[in-house]
Amino acid sequence: MSENHFNASHVLPKSDTSFRVSIRKAAEIAISDKPVFGAHVTLFPASLRETNFVAPPSCLLGWLDHNRLDHLVIKPTVLLPGENVDVSALRTQYFFADDGTLRTTQPLKIRLLASTPQDIHHHGWMLFSPL
Repeated sequence: MSENHFNASHVLPKSDTSFRVSIRKAAEIAISDKPVFGAHVTLFPASLRETNFVAPPSCLLGWLDHNRLDHLVIKPTVLLPGENVDVSALRTQYFFADDGTLRTTQPLKIRLLASTPQDIHHHGWMLFSPL
């Protein structure tokens, strides 16, 4: 698998989003170019530099500890009355972390909500929609 990292040339002016991603409040978040020992979630700094961008398939967003995708909380931004969504299935539909790296499964339009660990816990991490 090739290393697809965040690329500033994928910046979008605005995106329509349909899902919100937060990180569990109890998870320790670090920001680094490599996994941080003791952090539950390490976010790749290049993916936090742009507010709006397109993440290609297999885009590296960071690293996760042994709990992998369980650290992510993904919910639709709009849920119609009576509509049910399997929120745990959303994690594996859009992200994977089989080898400890957090990557996208498909192209996603991403709008960051926060870029520091404290703000991510307070506001959430991102909004995204599949392309």
